[in-house]
Amino acid sequence: MKNIFIKELQKNLIIDGDSFLITDCEFLDDKFGKKYANITLEDISGRISGKIWSDKLEKIDRTILEPGNIINISGKVDEFKSSLQLNIYTAVISVGETMEHFVRSSEFNPEEMFNELLQYAEGIKRASLRGVVL
Repeated sequence: MKNIFIKELQKNLIIDGDSFLITDCEFLDDKFGKKYANITLEDISGRISGKIWSDKLEKIDRTILEPGNIINISGKVDEFKSSLQLNIYTAVISVGETMEHFVRSSEFNPEEMFNELLQYAEGIKRASLRGVVL
C-alpha cells in the first residue's frame, strides 16, 4: 500500500511494507564476490536507488525484481555519496496497487487533449495530409 512517496523520504527513515515501482534492476557482485541487487525505484514524486545486499537477497524471490513490477518493501533510508538510498531488507510483490501512484501523467483531461488534437487535424486544408494525420 502506498503510504509514503519518494520525495518525503529522509535519512534514517524506516520503511515498512510500502510500495514502489521497479524501473531497473541488476544483479552485481560486491567487493567480496557476493551477489547484491542494485534497483531503481520510482513513484510519481521521484526516483531513488535501492540495494538488496547478499544476506537479504537470499531470502527474496528474485523473480519479482523485474522492471515494471510494483513491490512492497521494508528497509531503511540511508545516505551514500550525498544521495539518499534505500537499504532494502524485504521485498514482496504488491497486490492491488494501481499505477496512478507510480507513473506520471498529465494534469489535463486526456479526452479534452485528444479532442483538441482532432480539431487541429481537421483544420488541415490539404485533404491527403489531413487524412494521414487523422
